[in-house]
Amino acid sequence: MNRPRAILISAIALAGVAIFSVTALATSGVGFVGGPPVRGTLTHDVHINADRLKFQTKDAADVVVQTITIAPGGNSGWHYHPGFLLAVVESGSVTLTVGCSSNTYSFGQTFYETGTTPTIARNASAGQTVVRVTYVVPRGSVTRIDVPASQIPTFQHRRSLFADVSSSVEVGAA
Repeated sequence: MNRPRAILISAIALAGVAIFSVTALATSGVGFVGGPPVRGTLTHDVHINADRLKFQTKDAADVVVQTITIAPGGNSGWHYHPGFLLAVVESGSVTLTVGCSSNTYSFGQTFYETGTTPTIARNASAGQTVVRVTYVVPRGSVTRIDVPASQIPTFQHRRSLFADVSSSVEVGAA
């Protein structure tokens, strides 16, 4: 085999390893199960301002409702969501880490997630935790994007190797 061809084959092989390594380094969850999603579409832009609540889209959007069950010791893996989600804790408790900040939510409490800051949800109770989630995402979009290990907040990544950690978002009463 001539030298330029050997270099080309080596480069292709190295690129393949790099691509598959990044995929393998995504932080998938453990004991985190989403029930079947129910998806509907708001077919045009929406402008609602009623009872001191405001909701607006610029284009069509999907509304997806799902029940998430987290086993004891389970977590979602690091991720973020396009659009936003609203959640209500149905049973148990969940600790949500957003970047390097944590907050725990229990039965009847609500929280939301939005933006591209890496987030992880962990079961914070001895038993199973159930969370009801409503996602509002651009039409046809996925509801979750896994974060590669290289993008996990450094402080949390180091701490999570040794202890259960979590973070904060807005909380309200149900």
